[in-house]
Amino acid sequence: MRKLLLFLYIVSLVIVLIGFYGMNFFTETVAEDGTGGGNGNPALFIPVFLMPFFFYFLYGTTELSMRLAARYKKTAR
Repeated sequence: MRKLLLFLYIVSLVIVLIGFYGMNFFTETVAEDGTGGGNGNPALFIPVFLMPFFFYFLYGTTELSMRLAARYKKTAR
C-alpha cells in the first residue's frame, strides 16, 4: 500500500510541475501582428484541472514530513 501512495505522490508532483510550467508557457506574450484580437487567457483553465493533484501533493508532503518528524523524535530519545 505504501508503494501505491508513493507512486501517486510522485505522479501528482510531476503533474503539478508540468501544469505550472504549462501555465507559464501559455501566459507568455505573443508578438503583436496588428490584428488586435486575442483568445483571453487559456492558462486559467489549467489550475481547475491541477487542483486535485496539487492538494494531494500538499497532503503527501505533510504526511511524509510528519512521519519523518515522528521517526526522528523516536530515535532522538
